[in-house]
Amino acid sequence: MLRLSSIKFDSVGFDSTLDRCIHLCYKLGMLRTQIYLPEEYHQELAIMAQKLGVPKAVVIRKILKKALRKKAKLVKNTSPLLSLAKLKFRGGPKDLSEKFDEYLYG
Repeated sequence: MLRLSSIKFDSVGFDSTLDRCIHLCYKLGMLRTQIYLPEEYHQELAIMAQKLGVPKAVVIRKILKKALRKKAKLVKNTSPLLSLAKLKFRGGPKDLSEKFDEYLYG
């Protein structure tokens, strides 16, 4: 579970110049999205945003960004084809590419 306290912000609530630009130009390239949150999440979000002095949207974007990066790493590391490629098979029939279906399906 992603904890709000694991998100790092600098003194004004942004961790990079890019985040500052995104915040200032949020209408360009941003899509409005509405979500329903359990009351507990909403309260924790409001407290964190207030402590950091940033809007709740900034905290949500930061959490989402971190979660999506983590998910991308998990997906990248679990690809079955990549797992096979790491086995580095050597040899095999010389006509494998020509008779692929025959070898695969019999």
